[in-house]
Amino acid sequence: MALKSMKPLTRAPLLHVSVQESLRAYVHDNGLAPGTLLPAEGELAAQLGVSRNSLREGIKALESLGILETRRGIGVFVKAFSFEPLLANLAYGLGGALREVEEVLEIRRVLEVGLIGKTIELIGEAVGGTTTLAFFAAKPSEVPCNIRETSTTKKAILK
Repeated sequence: MALKSMKPLTRAPLLHVSVQESLRAYVHDNGLAPGTLLPAEGELAAQLGVSRNSLREGIKALESLGILETRRGIGVFVKAFSFEPLLANLAYGLGGALREVEEVLEIRRVLEVGLIGKTIELIGEAVGGTTTLAFFAAKPSEVPCNIRETSTTKKAILK
């Protein structure tokens, strides 16, 4: 009888990540609107069973995402949703991926331009030797019946 292998152990999430998830759930579950004041740090830390430092790390992470806002001497508030914090970090988060996208677009452009001649040649063959320019200048009624479906291709190419 073959023995099954054991699954590798998974690492427990970092404490501040658990705090973030709990704070998000707290805001969501209680339907807290933007501008709502959260309980004091001490109370939140006690409810979560974590130190105030771990709570602060979680709050700072949610601030960077634009979910919470800390006002010194007043407290922590729910912040109105905005794409601004996400967009501000998007270029950094993508890093080299933006350069890779630019390279793919450049390769695509070069290939498309390079294949135009071959595409025109293939269309010319498809219209039974009619010169390609004549084919593109022809009205659909002037195109032989056996290649009328190619006029759809013609329209697509001309767009």
